[in-house]
Amino acid sequence: MRKDIAMKYNRRIFPVYKAFAWDALFYHAIIFLFLTQTRGLSVPTVLYAEAVYRIFLIVLQVPCGILIKKIGSRKALIIGNLLVALQIGLMIFVSNFVHLVAVFFICALGYGLKEIGQHKLIYDSVKSKKGKFSYASIDAKGSSFAYILEGITSLFTGFLFVISNYLPILMSSFMFMLSALIAYRFEEVESEDEEKITVKSAIKSMQQGLGHIARVQETQSLVLVHSNIWWFFSNGYYISKKLACRFTNESRVLWTIVWCVNNICRFCDSISRKIA
Repeated sequence: MRKDIAMKYNRRIFPVYKAFAWDALFYHAIIFLFLTQTRGLSVPTVLYAEAVYRIFLIVLQVPCGILIKKIGSRKALIIGNLLVALQIGLMIFVSNFVHLVAVFFICALGYGLKEIGQHKLIYDSVKSKKGKFSYASIDAKGSSFAYILEGITSLFTGFLFVISNYLPILMSSFMFMLSALIAYRFEEVESEDEEKITVKSAIKSMQQGLGHIARVQETQSLVLVHSNIWWFFSNGYYISKKLACRFTNESRVLWTIVWCVNNICRFCDSISRKIA
């Protein structure tokens, strides 16, 4: 396929892909409750494992970037979505801290591949494009679709949980399998000005970025605003987890409250991304 046709094709299907793959559908509203009540893990165990997961996300950024350069963005998206689908499916069998950390490692690797890969793929597909074909426009369109789909699915997640504790987990895993299938439809676009990336050069690039933040006042302000909004976003999820722990089959209206809290958090997250 000609490069210009491949770029156009990628731009057309990217918003649909992002709607399904950007975040875990049917997952966040119930995963804390699933782990603590269905799988019997203690609250500290889950929180400690989530902290380790955040470390995995940071540590794996450089290896994932190097791997994407070798295998290409399209394959990275396919592998990344399949890894996340596997991780969510393995949640059904988690029974202790070690299992949870191992599963979170798979999740961090999958998210690293698919997040970096999707940005590279769409960026390579919109170079020199402006207006509605620009990177920001296409990415924002995909984000809008994702927020709508997240709002719809989070409303039904609680009711699926009533039917079976495992049903939302299976649905979420299926969604990432569907995302991998959509990613298979992408066309690989070779960048003409790519440079070979090593661990040393990647670390040097990160150091230069941090140095730029330290020098430029506008960038410092942007980081501060984004951090404050993210703080509210994270605390909203904590509130929804606390609400979920009080859930019973007779109090289904509580899931509507959780849904409202999640969507307020999504709105704040969208604002922070637009500011960025």
